[in-house]
Amino acid sequence: SISTYQLVGHSLGGYVGCELLKTDPLLEHLVLFHSHPWPDSPAKKSDRDRVSQLVLTKSVFFIREAIPNLFAFPAEHSEAIKTYCTIAEQMNPEAIAWSTIAMRNRGSSEQLLADRAENVSIIQGQLDPLIPNIQLRSFAENHHIGFYEITRCGHMGQVEATADSVALLSVILG
Repeated sequence: SISTYQLVGHSLGGYVGCELLKTDPLLEHLVLFHSHPWPDSPAKKSDRDRVSQLVLTKSVFFIREAIPNLFAFPAEHSEAIKTYCTIAEQMNPEAIAWSTIAMRNRGSSEQLLADRAENVSIIQGQLDPLIPNIQLRSFAENHHIGFYEITRCGHMGQVEATADSVALLSVILG
């Protein structure tokens, strides 16, 4: 049995991590890795509705368009993009659609992170196309949450900046 654990949540995994931080006293430290605490805006909710329908009818098209857009410099990561597309194309489109709806329906975790700032860190790509870097940095600074930026990196730090990501995680998690 484990007494405590640390969790790194990438993107949707960060949203799951926020839920665990609310409910699991064993979660000692949460790292939001290309993730954030805000609920979706009305425009983003509408976009997620569109995506959930699109993926049910044209999942391969959606996947091949969406995945490259997660990278700051997709041409530099064509093999990884191909691998991610292959994996995603093998997923059940309904699972992708329901995950999209779950992201749309999540609430805010801002107060939770503010209240548990000593138990949270954020790693963010400087060029992340999905998350406004300046807004996230400001949130972290205002709530005394550790904020770490990876330069020349989009939403996929594990691929775009593997060594930097590992180094930061080693510092944060010890």
